[in-house]
Amino acid sequence: LRHVSLGEEGDEKNVPQSRDDTIGDLIKIIHFEMIKEKVLNDKKIYIYSLHIQNCISLRVHVKNDFIPKFDKCKKIAKKRLEYFSLGGRDDLKVDRTISFSKNASEFDMIDKQWDKRLTDWKTQIAELRNKFPMLSYYTVNDMLFLRDLLLSYNQRAEKAQFLGPLVSKISFIDPNVTTTEIETAIKSIKVAPFFSS
Repeated sequence: LRHVSLGEEGDEKNVPQSRDDTIGDLIKIIHFEMIKEKVLNDKKIYIYSLHIQNCISLRVHVKNDFIPKFDKCKKIAKKRLEYFSLGGRDDLKVDRTISFSKNASEFDMIDKQWDKRLTDWKTQIAELRNKFPMLSYYTVNDMLFLRDLLLSYNQRAEKAQFLGPLVSKISFIDPNVTTTEIETAIKSIKVAPFFSS
């Protein structure tokens, strides 16, 4: 993790922060809250200016920096999950981890990119379904499964183990289809990747 702390003259500087430093900073926040309660309860003023100033700075930073970034990460993760559930695979490698050292505008940019990826994916699938109406019988995940079965069938010597699942998926459209018909059809066409994996 990285966080921004205030320098001597109030200018911001990036400081690397380890897990232990983060835990230490959280302990400082808790300690500050305890001191604040003690001051409020005893109605006395204690002079902890340097210690309190550091804790206030950290507390404001955590609230103003980390929390919005976590919220944005949740939105991005939701879009990534929807993209995956709709069959998208290629772009899942992009922005798999997002460093908290990025600023808020970079998080917004990543969020907008995922909006675009998701919209583009939905558009691409809709266009393919319009172009090839038989695809409407299957989810994209079913299509990916069929593609993988067909590729495995063509690449492996032991083909019989792939015919059962193929017949099962294809018989959804035509329950009278036979294993022999599917095997003949597969041999007569060249199977190309439907989507890149």
